[in-house]
Amino acid sequence: MTAMTPAALSKRFPGLGSSLGSGELESLLDALELHDAAAGEALVAEGTSTDALFLVWEGQLDVMQRGRGGDRRLAQLGPGSYFGEVSLLDPGPAGASVVTEQGCVALRLSRPQLDKLRTSHPEVAASLLADVVQSLRAKLNAAAALVGGLPPAAEPVTPGADELSVGSRLARDFRDVSRRVREQEAPTVVAEAVAKEYDVVVIGAGPHALAYAIWLVQDRPETRVALVEKRRAPGFKIGESTLGPVVRAAMSMGVPLPVLRRLFNNKLGLHFWWMGEDSDELHMQVDHVVEETFQLERRVWETMMLRVARRAGIDVYQDTKVLIEESRTEGQPKELVCVSSGGDVLRLQAKIVCDASGPAAVIGRHLGIRRKYTEFNTNAYFAYFTKKADVDLPTWDVAATRHLCFPEGWVWFIELASWERASDENLTAMVDHLLDIGSPDESAYPTRFELAETFDCPLDQWPISIGVVPRTDVDSAADLPLEERFQHYVNRYPVFKQIMDTYELIEQPYEGLPSYISYLDLTQHSDRYAGDGWLLLGDAGFFVNPLYSPGMTYGHSMASFAARETVSALERGDFSEQAFAAYDAGARGMFSALVSECEMWYRSFRHVDAYERGLMLRVAFFIGLAHQRIAQLGGIHAMRRMVPIRPMGPPAEPILHPRYNELLRRLIDAMRAVETRNGDPEETARVVKAIIDPLIEEIAAAEGVAALRLGDAMQYYD
Repeated sequence: MTAMTPAALSKRFPGLGSSLGSGELESLLDALELHDAAAGEALVAEGTSTDALFLVWEGQLDVMQRGRGGDRRLAQLGPGSYFGEVSLLDPGPAGASVVTEQGCVALRLSRPQLDKLRTSHPEVAASLLADVVQSLRAKLNAAAALVGGLPPAAEPVTPGADELSVGSRLARDFRDVSRRVREQEAPTVVAEAVAKEYDVVVIGAGPHALAYAIWLVQDRPETRVALVEKRRAPGFKIGESTLGPVVRAAMSMGVPLPVLRRLFNNKLGLHFWWMGEDSDELHMQVDHVVEETFQLERRVWETMMLRVARRAGIDVYQDTKVLIEESRTEGQPKELVCVSSGGDVLRLQAKIVCDASGPAAVIGRHLGIRRKYTEFNTNAYFAYFTKKADVDLPTWDVAATRHLCFPEGWVWFIELASWERASDENLTAMVDHLLDIGSPDESAYPTRFELAETFDCPLDQWPISIGVVPRTDVDSAADLPLEERFQHYVNRYPVFKQIMDTYELIEQPYEGLPSYISYLDLTQHSDRYAGDGWLLLGDAGFFVNPLYSPGMTYGHSMASFAARETVSALERGDFSEQAFAAYDAGARGMFSALVSECEMWYRSFRHVDAYERGLMLRVAFFIGLAHQRIAQLGGIHAMRRMVPIRPMGPPAEPILHPRYNELLRRLIDAMRAVETRNGDPEETARVVKAIIDPLIEEIAAAEGVAALRLGDAMQYYD
């Protein structure tokens, strides 16, 4: 996070910087209270009384208001923005909620703190109020335009005038205009429905929620399952790369492989390179090309899986929000109180509630068990581009998920087939048509381009998602404005700059989102993952990092395990905390293993040799652990045959093997020690090789491993 200095405050809020000196800015910082908000947190809740102003320092926030069509986003705020101007100037109920989806840092000033500042440093308070009033006036003008009215006449506000009086009048005007906006949107009828009974209710309708529900019905067809999703239809989400287990999982849920080939871009495995600040070349290419996988647009994936879920008899309530404070999640039966898009209240009763709501983590936050991971964390800065020229780098242009690793982190390159311009109705019709064909035979399906024309679904081939994911503790771009952070790393690494010179930015490719997007402190976890008849799944439980696609891969594994544990509980009629103890233990173990593996990789990126060993550790260990089974299946080439396979779940996942986790801890401890004593990157490489090289030699010498011909799975790495 950027250090909160007078210079940084001046840069974030130029209006303050132009009117206040360094000492005055220091006094203002002393009056402000730091608020470090977790992903999904509402800093302001609509209808609650508040008197505070917030200055956005880091992250993105959505201003949300309830309306006839459910919650709607009024605005998105980023660093350098104010919100809460009305509450500060005219304390009272908030007219909208302000929520951060991925976490943010803000500075808070309450009305009593403002009053103290006006007494102790009147010139500082006057300048702040002048800037706040200017911000509020711009918002008032925009709100007035929504109701076709004229904004109030502007009153000049300069330091020395009665800024508070002017601001209070503007605040009251803003409340009046906001009331008229709300009246235009108010629902005409609000009816309360009777309670509906289910065996299981799932909060959310993302990939893991859908997989859990579908497998649950496959395992126990009589199970009554409902999903509650706050969005009207699937929309943009990050998380676009898949590995083989996710493809096989989709096939096990009834999606034929040709359907995936029509909707998504194929990818040829994973390719990694290392880059340094002093070189315009790519170093040490490591690649894995084992199986057929895809690059996803999540909107399309979720549309497809929603159709599969509905066909399985699962009830889906879209555009419906869970009111968790009014719900009952303890005891039996559970009851979720939900409000639909039309304002109707739904009461869904169930024996088991699964929270798969993503970073919103509805139950986890309600119970106060959601946490930001403090030992190691990362940020992400990303955008979307089109390719305008080829780059003169051998082996770079390959249809794979490409990774550029560097001492502070890594960069992803993911080429998509984008259906973003297709309407929800047309996209759903196209997906239904593909599922209706339902054949494993390629020749039974029209081409992607024929589908685009038949169903009026515009297709954009090859937009590319590019994101930089640095460690938070060494993120040298953290003190820059959001739009400059990505470019900071481009300019810092010559070969990255050479590559990016062949791409052109797509401005705002997804509606409602800026061109550059930032997620801070990605790694989140929970104190518990299951309790008395409830469990947390996917990002609602934990998230680590996008490196090696663990969210989709292991989220599906956990969904498979959760479905089996849920069936067991239903069959026994036992919904106690103990009934889900195995799931809780599995989730704890999975998070611990994934976060350890992630930290090991990041610390190894300090040196090209350590980077190589860190990547090969996973391949060597996992292949060595399963080499006999791989041989029985027909070797590496047989793994390329994509067949339906449901994930094993945490008890059988190789990443949970005790020896692998012991190796991860040894590597992390050794590399942390080097960094703590300011050791150079060469020392990091030495300690990594000392631990990993003997293991690789041991695995290579094991009987049967050589016969697998692992080199056939790698095109360039020797």
